[in-house]
Amino acid sequence: MHSALYLGGGLDVRILDARIDSLYWSASASLGGWYTDAVAAQQASVSARTPLPWRVANGHALLLRPHGMGRYRVVADAAEFQIRLTDSEHVPHRVRAVAIPLH
Repeated sequence: MHSALYLGGGLDVRILDARIDSLYWSASASLGGWYTDAVAAQQASVSARTPLPWRVANGHALLLRPHGMGRYRVVADAAEFQIRLTDSEHVPHRVRAVAIPLH
């Protein structure tokens, strides 16, 4: 793929290659006890100031971050994806798939 992009001011960018590096999936969902469990478990992560193991879901080890991300109070990372959870009724939960072959 060879393409040029003119940005103005004498700046030209030549695109050599382009790929998708992540996908986002957002959904409203009933998490049952997961959210409450995650918030409680996150306190240990806050005290340790580092992500700590939380649980294994479908073979994926999830680490809880000691801090949230924007409107998402709880963020859990796995090698292949990230889960962002919120208690907001207006903001959906979000899953970000990363580092997966898409082509």
